[in-house]
Amino acid sequence: MRKNRMEDLAVMPDDEFFSLLYKTKRSVSSAQRKLDRTHHKDDKSYLDDLEVEMCYIQREAEVREKRREMHTEYLSSLRKKFAVA
Repeated sequence: MRKNRMEDLAVMPDDEFFSLLYKTKRSVSSAQRKLDRTHHKDDKSYLDDLEVEMCYIQREAEVREKRREMHTEYLSSLRKKFAVA
């Protein structure tokens, strides 16, 4: 598993980022199913690592969404400002 640092996630292109998000979600689901079957200590450790990774990725997804919203608001305010002037 590749450990993504927050700085790497922040500059990752959207297509690559959302692909990573999807793949990590699938990996977490798969690891959970495997752990349910095996109850093996190594599987639990692997799942824990994946879940931590998923937290970082989800946080970056939230930041990107908020940034998109703020940019949309900014553009809207510019349109209003210049439409009135």
